[in-house]
Amino acid sequence: MARIYQEIELEYSKKDVFKLINEIEKYPEFVPGCRGARMLAQKDNIIEAELLISKSGYTESLVTRNTHYPYDSIKIELVRGPIKNLSGGWNLTYIQEDRTKVILDLDIVLKGNFLDIVFANIIESMMSDMVRSFVGRARVVYG
Repeated sequence: MARIYQEIELEYSKKDVFKLINEIEKYPEFVPGCRGARMLAQKDNIIEAELLISKSGYTESLVTRNTHYPYDSIKIELVRGPIKNLSGGWNLTYIQEDRTKVILDLDIVLKGNFLDIVFANIIESMMSDMVRSFVGRARVVYG
């Protein structure tokens, strides 16, 4: 099992940061390794989304169920993909009006065969850069 934990303070409101994380269709514009993203279904506060992840000519689909608790957190669970399990999520903590602590905390469990290990390494790499990607995106969108 691999754990990805990233924590950073951003000079943006919780609402603004939450909106950036929730704009799944825009991930290919700024998340390294993400070649496609789409919302598959939405009901109440739950969204199923698919990310196409690609690196070095290897592309896979990862579908997650994201449960939203507006402006506070997004819980992420694996629906299907080439790994055994993905769980965790984003947590946003109010510091002051335009300052938010952002935590990305994910656990990844591999299936164990060679291609799964390769793909898991790609996911780990992408997720490790995820918070940094959102920092850059926030600067582009909000200045």
